[in-house]
Amino acid sequence: MNHNDRITALESTVRRQRRGLIAGGLILGGAMILGMGQDAPKELTLEGLTITNDGKPRVLIGTNAKDGSVGIAFLDSKEKPRLTVGTGDNGDAGILLMDAKMSPKIIMGTGPQGSGISLMGATLTEIPAQNAKDAK
Repeated sequence: MNHNDRITALESTVRRQRRGLIAGGLILGGAMILGMGQDAPKELTLEGLTITNDGKPRVLIGTNAKDGSVGIAFLDSKEKPRLTVGTGDNGDAGILLMDAKMSPKIIMGTGPQGSGISLMGATLTEIPAQNAKDAK
């Protein structure tokens, strides 16, 4: 095989590869366009959801497999829950606010005896409401 034959064979190979790359690009572009045409899902079913920031969980949403209770927990930057909201399988509901040491400070909820609010180690301070004229 001389140089001219080798060059002709290489040129033929390059043409086939070029055609293959163009066809692959067109197929990929078409697939992307078809994928973009689909509507976003209207419903999402999960057993739990974790929202993170810089790899750290910040919001947890889930159900307890043992008792069927559900809850949402908002975590601080040290991954400690600071605010939780939940409901039990018996219909009770509650909100819990905690300090940085995870000590409960405000508890609000409903239970078999009724509903209530508990403040732990807090003092009550009344903050007067602003009038609409004062807010401007």
